[in-house]
Amino acid sequence: MTLGEFPTPKGLGDVASNAIRVGDLDLLRVRHQKWNLLMPRWYLPAYYETVVMNSYASLKIARGDRVLDGGATIGDFTLEAAQATGDEGCVVALEPDPFYYSILSSNLKANDVRNCIPLRIALTDETGNGFIEAYNLGPEISKQVAVSTISVDDLLLKTGSPCFDIIKLDIEGWEKRVFRKASWLDDVRELVLETHGDTYLHIVKILESRDFAVSLYQGRDMVRNIVKFLSRHPGEFVEMERESGGLALKRFLKYITDPKSPPQLVSKSNTTLRIVRATRA
Repeated sequence: MTLGEFPTPKGLGDVASNAIRVGDLDLLRVRHQKWNLLMPRWYLPAYYETVVMNSYASLKIARGDRVLDGGATIGDFTLEAAQATGDEGCVVALEPDPFYYSILSSNLKANDVRNCIPLRIALTDETGNGFIEAYNLGPEISKQVAVSTISVDDLLLKTGSPCFDIIKLDIEGWEKRVFRKASWLDDVRELVLETHGDTYLHIVKILESRDFAVSLYQGRDMVRNIVKFLSRHPGEFVEMERESGGLALKRFLKYITDPKSPPQLVSKSNTTLRIVRATRA
């Protein structure tokens, strides 16, 4: 299946009644509040991370904010950020994986999002070219794909934005490169990012040196956010639990007994993955 053949979702509905197949792909159509989203079935745990466990809840996006979504995948956070910043603001959504970028573009079109600039480009410290691990048959099956790369400073020039007020980064280990040149942090108000392996202490040191108050997303945050989502969207929660085999309940039971530990969200093998939250002190 080529990118051009990827279907634009129409008439999306609840997750349980919208399992579809396109070639070898097992896809879901999911409705969350006003949004209709297309995603591969294997993405459901990551969708839970964004929507149910709400790992980006600390970000206080205001109308008119300029938001950078680095590692947008299917656009679940992108859509929420676009709604929060409104017509006065803008979201720049970067997704270098051609498979995920095709879904991101479809989801933006299906939901008539007009205040977002999607770009199939990887964020790093230098503008040029590189390679990423791209996934189109499942989370454990990848291949190297050549991509264009861009620095944050050059991205600001490319998009005509003076700065980013809010930044979310989920860029699979590339965060250390992005922080090699950190002048772009000067005007950032808040950010949340995933750190992998030994990047955690290095990035926290940079953030604290630039007057950010830094904290970790912990098990207690996950438990609280699951309860909040259940109380607000009980019908959607039940449908999603049915489709995922009780993913939220399993995480709830695990972390209610260990509330201070950093949750292991998507990557089962990478026990050093942490979600870092930073706000101007």
